[in-house]
Amino acid sequence: HKIFFAGDTAFNNGTIFKNIGKKYKSFDTSLLPIGAYQPNEFLKSYHTNPNEAVLIHKLINSNNSIGMHTGTFQLGQDTKSEAIKDLEISKLKNKIHANKFTVLDPGEFIEIKKN
Repeated sequence: HKIFFAGDTAFNNGTIFKNIGKKYKSFDTSLLPIGAYQPNEFLKSYHTNPNEAVLIHKLINSNNSIGMHTGTFQLGQDTKSEAIKDLEISKLKNKIHANKFTVLDPGEFIEIKKN
């Protein structure tokens, strides 16, 4: 499997993710941050919001993504449930199938089969 781990990152203009997508073509699974984004005006230089995470998912051609960086420590004004709700809205808007980008609870696991 090809796995992409975004770490703790910001989207900025998305150029780095476009370049990653061009260089590596695709990823089987990506771990993308979706939390600690509110207030967005302040935190957008440090963290991605759920919509930006969906854009990264698309730019790097990820087959499956797992949202992370939410629900463990309260770093921003957003909550885990807010991040998940915003992620669902963005997935619908960007036509990402529901099971192609998910968020796990602590200790939860999923099996990802290579296509």
